[in-house]
Amino acid sequence: YDRPNPTKLLMRFSMRFNLTFRYGVIVHREMRQQYGDSVRASVIYVSADRISPGVVRSKSNARVVLDGNSQITQHLQPVQQALSNPVVTAFLSENIELDLWRKYLFLCSFSAMNTLTEKPLENLLNDPYVKELWIGYMKEITSIAQSENVQLTEKDVEAAMSNAEKF
Repeated sequence: YDRPNPTKLLMRFSMRFNLTFRYGVIVHREMRQQYGDSVRASVIYVSADRISPGVVRSKSNARVVLDGNSQITQHLQPVQQALSNPVVTAFLSENIELDLWRKYLFLCSFSAMNTLTEKPLENLLNDPYVKELWIGYMKEITSIAQSENVQLTEKDVEAAMSNAEKF
C-alpha cells in the first residue's frame, strides 16, 4: 500500500482530520507520529459478496467506527452525523484500538481460513475441524492483542463467530 504519498498530498489541505479506514491496527500511530494529531484511526464494516468480476452485492448496511477520544469527540460528531444515513451507521468509539483489533480478529482469521481451505464462509462454519482451527487462529490474535495492551478477550472471539454465523 502506498500510504505516505496520498497522506502527504492530503496534508497540504486545511483538514481537521485524516481518517485511516484501511490500514490495520498500527499504521494510524505511525502516521500520527509523522503527520500529527489530525491522523485518527477509524474502522469500516461492509459485508458484501462478489457476484462476478466487477459486480459486488452488499449484504448489510455499512458500519463506520470513528475515534471518539474525549479530546476530539466534539470535532468528530459532525463527521459522524455526515456519514450516518439509511445505509451507513456511524459511531464514536470510546476505545478505537479495541475496535480496530476486533475487526482484525475476524478479518485476518477468516482470510487465512478462506485462503487455506478455498471454502466460502458457510463451508468453514459447517466443518468442525476447520471451525476449531479458525477459533484457534482467533485466540492467537487475541494473545497478540493482549501483548499490545489491547483487552481483546474470549468474548470477542465468541462475538466474531456469532456474527459470522449470521451471514
